[in-house]
Amino acid sequence: MSNNEAIFFEGKNFQGKAHSYLKDQGDQTTCNGGSGSLNDKFLSVKVGELIKVLAWQHCNATGIYEEWDTDNPDLSSIGGLSTFKVVDTNNSVVAFRLVDQSGAGKTLSLKCQTDQVGESTDRTDDGNNEYRIIGSLPTNQPNFPPLTTGIYLRLEEPDYSYLSTGTVYIKWNNDQNQAELTYQEETKPPGFKFEQTAPGTFDFIWLGK
Repeated sequence: MSNNEAIFFEGKNFQGKAHSYLKDQGDQTTCNGGSGSLNDKFLSVKVGELIKVLAWQHCNATGIYEEWDTDNPDLSSIGGLSTFKVVDTNNSVVAFRLVDQSGAGKTLSLKCQTDQVGESTDRTDDGNNEYRIIGSLPTNQPNFPPLTTGIYLRLEEPDYSYLSTGTVYIKWNNDQNQAELTYQEETKPPGFKFEQTAPGTFDFIWLGK
């Protein structure tokens, strides 16, 4: 196998039919349906020296999230592999979570949309504080374009109306060795403030209208 390749196997301990995926082929999903669907079928993986695998339990890049940068003979801990990306080892994951500080006490959902992952949603009533992955950024390419992120905050009940929409941009700051969130005033989602909690994670804090 090459250094830029991940090989998945349908059996544990690198047994069974093998499926090869190269770095930067885009999003890979095993949820395409039909008789050839590979959803939950990959049980082990060999990982090239120059790549790592970002892996999600569910088709919409939610549920259990793991990263594999070395060979893994047993993928059982993810609860069934559904979506993954093969990326450079220098890539950093970017993630968000919704924090409600409006005091309204209503159920909210925040959908973030990027070209890399598609839609990723966090709700105030989902019972956890997990961050949702919205993409990854290379830490060794200063001119890499920012991750353009559409933001859609919705009131879940009673009328499912949108409370705030807009766009933010997240790029890697090589000088500070962390992701950096910026926005344009005319497209900033109103009612939000943003706080960085780790090099690649952000709290999207809803303050209310």
